[in-house]
Amino acid sequence: MLARKGQGKEAKLSYHGHLMTENRNGLVVNTRVTTAYGSAEPHAGLLMAEQLPGCGRVTLGADKGYDQREFIEELRQMGVTPHVAQNQGRRKAGWTNAPLDTWVMR
Repeated sequence: MLARKGQGKEAKLSYHGHLMTENRNGLVVNTRVTTAYGSAEPHAGLLMAEQLPGCGRVTLGADKGYDQREFIEELRQMGVTPHVAQNQGRRKAGWTNAPLDTWVMR
């Protein structure tokens, strides 16, 4: 997909590199490269979360780029507790506060 870095800039074929790290030591546990498109981050996050080893409940921290209802609902269906920073710039920001099992980073 062609993407621009800013208004008035030329469109270039672009890719996103995604990393999933373990929180305690910062070790990379999964990687993925996708073409650049609007929902590439949450889509890659879901694919990487599906590949997490183990059978216990896990938590997944994410920045504000992942603050999307579908992403958080899908994680919950997988048994993953999302810890997603709120995207204050969106008009519908703040909906992640409603469920009690979601901690919102500020």
